[in-house]
Amino acid sequence: AYFPKLDSIRFYAFLLVLISHIYIFCYKASPETSQWFADNGPKIFAHGEIGVHIFFALSGFLIMLLAIREFKNKNSFSILGFFKRRILRIWPLYFLGLSLGLLIAGGVATDPVCINRFWYFLGNTCMTQGLSHSDLIALVGPLWSVSVEEQFYLTFPFLFAMGIFLIKKLGKKVGWLFVIVAVGAIVISFRQRYLPSGNWDYIS
Repeated sequence: AYFPKLDSIRFYAFLLVLISHIYIFCYKASPETSQWFADNGPKIFAHGEIGVHIFFALSGFLIMLLAIREFKNKNSFSILGFFKRRILRIWPLYFLGLSLGLLIAGGVATDPVCINRFWYFLGNTCMTQGLSHSDLIALVGPLWSVSVEEQFYLTFPFLFAMGIFLIKKLGKKVGWLFVIVAVGAIVISFRQRYLPSGNWDYIS
């Protein structure tokens, strides 16, 4: 499924992430540039997470669209087929990158914070905690976003299959149930993510 008009959204999302990372690098490299920059830089430039969230939303939309098309064409949805496609598309390069990172770092960091976050990130940022390999952190650290998507992939096919079951049993009226559940999930997610936005350990 390819939508050319989504490329412009991808571009702006990428731009937010790029500007944010450039700001973080430049500010840490020379924090004494100016007081104005120190006070206002985070408010203006440090919003890369919004771009990442846009990528998450686009990914969820495309995954959902493909699942709906499969259901319409076959009147069924294969959970096993879903996992096969996701695993073949992501895991080979993903775990190759993590394995090379572990070899370069000489092992996983033992920072307590890292251990607490292990399952949230599926372990991929643990090796960057307290390590001196700045190039490794720069290359492997951003893979945290892939591990977040993995959690979506673990839950989506079962929820979608349950939705198909309910539709077949209860008909189209179950659509309102989906709306209520979706709105509730969005509200809870915003509350959990943004109210304690300064406490990363709580978010993890």
